[in-house]
Amino acid sequence: QATTDRNWLTDIHTLTVPDKLNNGAEDLIRVGYLQADIDASVTGLNVLDPGSGPSLSWLVGQYVKVDSEVMYVSTVTAGLINVTRAQRGTNPVAHSQVVGGGTCACDTAGAATGTADSGLTCSCKEVFAAYVAATDPTIGRFNGFDKAVGTAGNTPAASQDGCKIGAIYWPLGCNVRSPPVQYELGLRSFQNVLLSPGRAETSWITNCGTAGDTCSSGFCQCATPTLLGGMDLGAPVTTTDKFYPRTYGDSLDWPTVPVATVALEIADSAVQNVALTDSSQVDATYLRIDDELLYVHGPRSRGVVRVDLYQPSGTGDGGAQCLCGVTGNSTGGGSCSCYPSEVMTGCGEGGTLGTIGGGGLGFKATFTVSDGYIDAITITDPGYGYISIPEVVILEGGTNCSFVSGQVLTAVTSTQVVQVERGSVGTTASNHSLGRNVSTASWPLRSTTNTPGAQYHFRVASYNDAGVSDYLYFTHAITQMNPNELPTIGGQTIEVVMEGGGAKVGNTSVYIGHTHLNGSIDFNRSKLCNSLVVSDIAGTRLTCVSPPWVGRTHDIMVRFKSGDFEKLSVASNQVSFPKPTIKLVDPAQVVAALDATVTITGTNFGTNQSDVVAALIGGTGEMPCNPLVLVSDSSIVCTLPYKSGIVHAGTMVVGVGTDWSGGQQNTTETTEAQVKEFDPPAEIKLTIAKDITEIQPGTPERVQFVNDFTADLSGAIGVPEYRINVTGIEAGSVVVVFVILPDPNSATTITPAAAAAIVAEQAADPTSALLTGTVTSATTGVSVPAAVLEAAAAAASSTVTATLTVPNYFKESEPREYTLPNMEQCMYTCRLLCETGNEVPSVNGYPALPLERPRICKSQCMTHCGFGRPFVPGAL
Repeated sequence: QATTDRNWLTDIHTLTVPDKLNNGAEDLIRVGYLQADIDASVTGLNVLDPGSGPSLSWLVGQYVKVDSEVMYVSTVTAGLINVTRAQRGTNPVAHSQVVGGGTCACDTAGAATGTADSGLTCSCKEVFAAYVAATDPTIGRFNGFDKAVGTAGNTPAASQDGCKIGAIYWPLGCNVRSPPVQYELGLRSFQNVLLSPGRAETSWITNCGTAGDTCSSGFCQCATPTLLGGMDLGAPVTTTDKFYPRTYGDSLDWPTVPVATVALEIADSAVQNVALTDSSQVDATYLRIDDELLYVHGPRSRGVVRVDLYQPSGTGDGGAQCLCGVTGNSTGGGSCSCYPSEVMTGCGEGGTLGTIGGGGLGFKATFTVSDGYIDAITITDPGYGYISIPEVVILEGGTNCSFVSGQVLTAVTSTQVVQVERGSVGTTASNHSLGRNVSTASWPLRSTTNTPGAQYHFRVASYNDAGVSDYLYFTHAITQMNPNELPTIGGQTIEVVMEGGGAKVGNTSVYIGHTHLNGSIDFNRSKLCNSLVVSDIAGTRLTCVSPPWVGRTHDIMVRFKSGDFEKLSVASNQVSFPKPTIKLVDPAQVVAALDATVTITGTNFGTNQSDVVAALIGGTGEMPCNPLVLVSDSSIVCTLPYKSGIVHAGTMVVGVGTDWSGGQQNTTETTEAQVKEFDPPAEIKLTIAKDITEIQPGTPERVQFVNDFTADLSGAIGVPEYRINVTGIEAGSVVVVFVILPDPNSATTITPAAAAAIVAEQAADPTSALLTGTVTSATTGVSVPAAVLEAAAAAASSTVTATLTVPNYFKESEPREYTLPNMEQCMYTCRLLCETGNEVPSVNGYPALPLERPRICKSQCMTHCGFGRPFVPGAL
């Protein structure tokens, strides 16, 4: 049903369509008869133009069928249908105009005469318009199932079934309107009925034909459409004449009738005066030239279509008209000649022409010169409203042009000029060549001639003896999109599943963004989804490529604009972009009391700098990047300005997105994002038992010694070799002076002070990695400044001196009583565990060196076991 009443209370027209939606059958409508035989390669079908009702031009873009072969219609000229053969899986074959053999013959109207061969009947070959119903034959069918839609259970088999078309099958999982049905990428649904021009066998139930209406030649002009009693579905009353649904709202699909051709090239989109070969039928109508519609204001008038410099005389061959070109050359043959016979002289430049008098306005022309004379005149606007021949004059240019005697610029006028409004009804004004076809365009479903009709609304229902189903209303609505999370760099193909999306790319736009409070698109906060493709003829599946953007949440919006009609569907909060992440900050350690510039490497920063902010969050507050430079979706350069009292220490946080772009998302605080000011280097001296004369400065031996020393130390304390800098080698055995440097690449790796403390600890442990190295195994002493060890202890919230914990070698050797045998047994056990165990004794908080360990263990164990206790008389 269709109505102009959006509330569905009045003016309801009903159209009945045979049910062919459940088996994928074609709907064939005869449009005529072949006028001649064709072989398997012919691409032009001669079909009698019906002469009344819609012309065959509506077949362009549709399919026709002859016998079992389907063909695609590219153009139609009168009764000649130009086609592409063998479509929809059919094969090209020859087709005969006459069927039956014998003396059978056919007239142009398809009436057969003559006597057929035995057992046959004379007939004429029909040409059908072929409408494919719900299932496209090219995708295959299995007992009425459309395999390209989805699955609907396990009958006959899960790998073979699809969705049957029809509302009664929706509970099986085939209803695009009712979630939670999920359609995967690449699937489609045809839940629609197609109305097209030329479907003359269908019957609209309407009040056309009653008083006040006019019907002629198969068309009804409904002057006063109202809902009549008994007109609704259930009490159908069919009119005598057909009510032809023209087209949907796209103005370039309106029916057209050829009336003329362009008589003067239209070389400027701003020109509003157009010369035609015949303008007798275009008063106050819409004209179509190429893909532009032009509205004609009022009746035709007179304009200038040519400017002559010479006057023709004589008689042409066979009565041909004698004409003169702008340079004096004659055409027409016979005795044709042009006056005067000389050419003008002296012209130094081209220019423009205008008119004086004649009563009209708007004429414009240009001219060019060659060898001192005018060699071309081009009229760019014929003007309008001339009631007499105007005088043509040079307005600009034409310096020193000298006309010969009898020579004058003479206007040639035409009464076939009309004033137009360019680019009407949503089309675009463009240039049009001489001779292009001009047609009048009719409004669809118009109630009076040349006047726009109202917008029609549609709904569909099924019915039989049991009653009428619920109505399915034609609407414009988004039902699903996939995927919902899009990359910040763009380039992701999105599929939008919807109803009423429109079959033409030019009518539809997809946006990601936001709407105003009134529901319209906020174009300042929305971006166009590019490379739109309509994936099926029903407009239920659209694909486009996402733009680069960021933000927590956005809407997906589909805008349909067809002629003067526009619809917008919005699915709120369906689109998101991933949160940003930080993978690396370089350098991770910066110089104190100076501006610090770091490069932040990560993901999902986007491509728009105004969407990105970053700051260092630390114990002394928040320090924003100023300036911040967005290099790419994965890189930011941040400058942290120095301010008194602010320490550059903390975690870098990047925020991407604003209220304008869907909401901000921040990076998570991680160790990879930490920044701090440089730790001071730590200088250490390590004494190694080696003859210094063996490693003289500048010798390969010295280089090898330094390399081996650095490698040993790096492996022992877990510090990269680039952080170990040997600054000197001194005598005293060999004393290696070196510095452990801070790590500029990380704020969380071991500090120089902590590394120095590990060196001191390992130097006292004979089983340590340090004392098993190639060079460092000969270590006999270590010197670490106390300030360095204190810094290491402070950073670890502990001390490096001995703790109150009792060593295990004391616990395992407690004397039972202070008698000599027990004290000696304690001494033996204590020294054994102290000198060979994993616990290294310390003195004043410093671990004992290997050479000093036996002596220190003896001293500590003697005291522990009672040999060094004070003598108290009478205590034994």
